[in-house]
Amino acid sequence: MGFTPLEHHRLLLGEEEDSVDGIEKLPAGHKASVLMGFTLIESIIYMAVVSILLISAGAIITNILFGKAKYTAEEEVGQNARFIMEKITAEIRNAMAINQPDPGLAGGELSLDVSSVAENPIIFQLTGGKVQIKRGGGGGIDLSSDEVEITNLQFLNVSLASESGAVRIQMTIKYKNPQNRQEYNFEESFYTTKNINK
Repeated sequence: MGFTPLEHHRLLLGEEEDSVDGIEKLPAGHKASVLMGFTLIESIIYMAVVSILLISAGAIITNILFGKAKYTAEEEVGQNARFIMEKITAEIRNAMAINQPDPGLAGGELSLDVSSVAENPIIFQLTGGKVQIKRGGGGGIDLSSDEVEITNLQFLNVSLASESGAVRIQMTIKYKNPQNRQEYNFEESFYTTKNINK
């Protein structure tokens, strides 16, 4: 037996009439429960919104992690460059003369004549991807960390006849990236010039 829309509405809400086509009205204060469900379109829209939110959250997290990795590589390269350049320029400043390279020439090794007999000469050189310092006849001490590779180290003697000596330093440092991950690819070149202070 079928109901008209009006009869169906009255039945569900328990309105005025006591019965509709022989069906008893609900007692006062009771309402018929109507089971509501999602339509197919509502479900599709819900899934699309949730998918967009999850993809956006994933992209944001990926960008944060990528940025942190890139920052780590840049910071390690920068710290090594500052330490090495400060060490070399301090030794140049306190040296008596430049032994090598000769004026107007460039080379991969810097030899400085210093006042201390035990430490003379002080040599800076590139060995196995690391900058090393040697004092006197002693062995080399690494100045760069294991996380970076020095790919280029050049010393240019820019001394003039009227000066006590000056060296231009060029150094390229690369962050080591054995897994070849894009976010860790970072390499930078650094330059400075320092005079001997006599």
